[in-house]
Amino acid sequence: MSTTIREIAERTGVSITTISQILNGKGARFSEATKARVLKAAEEMHYKPNFFAKNMVTSHTNTIGMIVPEVTDAFFFADGKRSRRLLESRRLHDHALQFFQ
Repeated sequence: MSTTIREIAERTGVSITTISQILNGKGARFSEATKARVLKAAEEMHYKPNFFAKNMVTSHTNTIGMIVPEVTDAFFFADGKRSRRLLESRRLHDHALQFFQ
């Protein structure tokens, strides 16, 4: 099971709101020591934002759809792998790639 911001808050002794703001880059009002403590805990606990929860809050799905004639065809499978690598090279790790036939 993945780490939640609640667990990071418990470990660091700061509020869930503080954790959320720091992890979302909106923590300018917090001390550098607090930010460092939160970011270190998130890294040590292997925190990864919940893709679906983030989409519900932001009203953006960050989903890229590809329409292909045959989803089981090896050519289109390889094309999908190339597309995923392209997204990763552009640092779009929070985007989902969906295939439609």
